[in-house]
Amino acid sequence: MPVTVVLDARHEPHDGRLHWFGRLTLEPGVEPALVGALTAASSRLELSTGGGRADARIGDRDPWGRFRVTGVGRLPYAVEEPSLDD
Repeated sequence: MPVTVVLDARHEPHDGRLHWFGRLTLEPGVEPALVGALTAASSRLELSTGGGRADARIGDRDPWGRFRVTGVGRLPYAVEEPSLDD
């Protein structure tokens, strides 16, 4: 199902893993049954973008109707390699 998502990521030194997170907005016209499935506690899904895909967990819904989305490890989006020539 098409969604709009805003994501960020951080390396967490306490476990040495990459944790990514953000908010997901459903497109207008999504079936109410799908909204109900997403509001179930700890729903899991695969989030895919033009730059990758990863397993994710859906969390709480905020007052604006967006869902919190989190994941650990592989990012669902591409990241440019940093320049090391400085």
